[in-house]
Amino acid sequence: MSDTDETDAFDDVRDLLERGLSASEAIDYYATEVRGYSQADWADVRDKSRQAVNKNVRQARRKQEPGAVE
Repeated sequence: MSDTDETDAFDDVRDLLERGLSASEAIDYYATEVRGYSQADWADVRDKSRQAVNKNVRQARRKQEPGAVE
């Protein structure tokens, strides 16, 4: 990953945090929805259950819906 890619990734995750996502929601959402990891593979990387990652991604999506209350 180049320095530019790392900066872009940091900016993307920071934007998610500024939208009201928790750190876990932001990183799980970014890894699965932006970077393309499967939830099962990402759960293995994070040493979490797939269900935990799925919950974080669902909550992240919900928090980004128009009219969502933070």
